[in-house]
Amino acid sequence: MEELGNEKFKIVTKSVHTNKYDWPDEIIEAVNFRWRGQDQVFFLVEFYGNNEDIVVDKEEIRDYKWASLEELRKSIDHKDKIFTNYRDTIEKILGEFNMSKTDYE
Repeated sequence: MEELGNEKFKIVTKSVHTNKYDWPDEIIEAVNFRWRGQDQVFFLVEFYGNNEDIVVDKEEIRDYKWASLEELRKSIDHKDKIFTNYRDTIEKILGEFNMSKTDYE
């Protein structure tokens, strides 16, 4: 609900995989050293709404877009410290949800 800004979805399953990372030092300092990083939890959901129903919190999410699996794979290549191991985690999740590389290559 936090990510979509509404309740027009059904959680199909929760991934067994998580992505844990540390934030850059300047972010850790900005939050007064209360947190060092984040554990991301991933869900497969069915969305029943329309684009107009999605209201993202601009403090949390810069933007969103619908993407094919091919576009997703291209967009997860990041060299930023925050995204360390992100691609590997996403590949594991796609495999877990039976979305093999051949589905989007």
